[in-house]
Amino acid sequence: MRRKTLVILLVLCGGYQTALAANETASYLIVVESTPPKLFEKGQILAGEDSIKLASGQRVKLIAGDSTVFTLIGNDTGVPTRHIDDSEDPKVVLAKALKSLSKSRYPISVHRVEETPGIWMANVERSGEYCALGSTITLWRSNAEKATTLVIKPRKPRGKPIKSKWDAGVYKHEFAFQNGGKYRIYFANNPYRQSSMTFYQIPTKIKFIPQRLRWMTKKGCIRQAKRCFPYNKRECQ
Repeated sequence: MRRKTLVILLVLCGGYQTALAANETASYLIVVESTPPKLFEKGQILAGEDSIKLASGQRVKLIAGDSTVFTLIGNDTGVPTRHIDDSEDPKVVLAKALKSLSKSRYPISVHRVEETPGIWMANVERSGEYCALGSTITLWRSNAEKATTLVIKPRKPRGKPIKSKWDAGVYKHEFAFQNGGKYRIYFANNPYRQSSMTFYQIPTKIKFIPQRLRWMTKKGCIRQAKRCFPYNKRECQ
């Protein structure tokens, strides 16, 4: 009975983190929506569905680790009915679920072609929030045909502009940021096209991927967070 109770606990629920971390092969689920609305928090992460108890009339829409979107519907038998929904793009469903956790004002793309080569990179041409495992993040540009000068202007806290030469053929540039710092980033030859970027360092104590996903989402790093689901240990660590 105790084991069944643990399986539905939130990944980020204080003292239960260790218990959940011990079962890394569990099928983690993300809540898309529920009825009534306060039954589950949108974007909430659950571990497994077997012990989710729903009263008659209650329902919860979930997205599973294999990108399956389904709804559990409560009934008088006490065993929820499972209804698979294949009418929506799982990427769109996931983006909406994560967006509800974040206060970010930037739109979330669901097209992989617009993503950086690695999860711990920031596209210098796209404004938004970005997370990193350390105090340094890799800045990336999609077109490296020409050499240019990269300008990084600290906005919060304010500071002097940092200028760096970016050679032709080089797509990446390492930048040491201040945790929570906001910056204006642009190329010197095109100062009117600037990106507003905020960088966050993930606390070292957060090592479990579902925990990282939720933490990044709340900081606004949704483009990166959605790449950690389905459960992807290689890319997210």
